[in-house]
Amino acid sequence: MFGCIKPSSLSPIDTRSEEAFGAAMMEASVAALHVNLIGIGDELGYFSALLDKPMSYDDLSNAVNCDRRYTKEWCIVMTAGKVLDYNEEDDTFSVTATVQESVRVSMNPSGLVWGTILPVCIGDRRKLIEAFKTGRGIDWNDRDPQLYNSICSFFKPLYENHLVSSLPHEISKCLEEGGSLADVGCGK
Repeated sequence: MFGCIKPSSLSPIDTRSEEAFGAAMMEASVAALHVNLIGIGDELGYFSALLDKPMSYDDLSNAVNCDRRYTKEWCIVMTAGKVLDYNEEDDTFSVTATVQESVRVSMNPSGLVWGTILPVCIGDRRKLIEAFKTGRGIDWNDRDPQLYNSICSFFKPLYENHLVSSLPHEISKCLEEGGSLADVGCGK
């Protein structure tokens, strides 16, 4: 139902030349940094504030109580990445129409949640290296708590909008007749 990523569907990194490989790695690195800044903006409330009305970076920094210079740099990077629009006439920034839905829907699984999941995973690099060496894995309790919160945010709209309608008929019938169901998973 939610699809599966197959190795053949991923865009391969061009390794035909050292130059092509370097360019592909740089592009992937810039994308990772951009995703991190999207997560930071979400956590600081930049997106929510900009949904209310377009703002200058000065007004935005005041609205979310953040440093003016960092807010300006964030706005410039988000505009370059086409996450924000810039209105030169009144020197204001706003969330692009394509991004607005991800911001409005509580952690839409297609949007901002990746800005918190990916940096946490990257932050666990030392733990991941150890897991690769030992094969022991990483316990949920040893992960950054933000990962658990982000995973919950990712799955919440999927569960709310699709889980019950996707249950096998026998389980749906049992629930309709007053039965109960336990979701025994790997969470906390």
